[in-house]
Amino acid sequence: MIGYSLGLRRFLSWTAFALALLLFCASLLTLFTAPTSWLWIVSILVTEWPHWAALISLVVAVLNFPAGTIGKLGAALATLALLLFLLPIVQAARIARTLPELCTSAFGETRDVEQVPFSIGRMFRGMPQSDVQVTEHTYATLGKKSLKLDLYQPRDSAEPHPLIVMVHGGSWSGGNKQQLPAINRHLAQRQFAVAAINYRKAPDFPSPAAVEDVFRAIDFLRA
Repeated sequence: MIGYSLGLRRFLSWTAFALALLLFCASLLTLFTAPTSWLWIVSILVTEWPHWAALISLVVAVLNFPAGTIGKLGAALATLALLLFLLPIVQAARIARTLPELCTSAFGETRDVEQVPFSIGRMFRGMPQSDVQVTEHTYATLGKKSLKLDLYQPRDSAEPHPLIVMVHGGSWSGGNKQQLPAINRHLAQRQFAVAAINYRKAPDFPSPAAVEDVFRAIDFLRA
């Protein structure tokens, strides 16, 4: 029984250390450019949601600390990861302090302006969704393939709005229109209409198929 307990404790210690090491490696993407496409996706996660990554690092650091030498090393790695994950937040807060003044000097005074460009509380609350209407439309049918878009619009507004066509990332070979919808909702809340489109992707549909689909979506939205 004692041997089983020691074995379990050792397993948990090494598991916590592995998590700390993994978080530390991920946190380096806040400093360095991702060398591969899948690490680029990880870098998006850790720079767009660094507050959650920092919280996880804090929990892992606390779990590691009591576990002897390996635990102390794991706690140190998790603490370093925590500090690195905070970098995007610090950078965003620094930019937010001067952003209103820079926008005013570039575009002039405006009444419809976000008074608080950055808020830590809003990072955890997320974007409100009740004031945005999202509808799906088929903008083209090519053979048996239907090309669809999601149209984000201010809810209960009959006025026409400036339109933004959102072409998702993925090097024309991956991704879909559901990627990173928060920016679409934010723009809709700022009285824009946003069309997030799907398009045909390589290698099944080589270039210029995807670009042609973007123009098809624009023609549909103009009609």
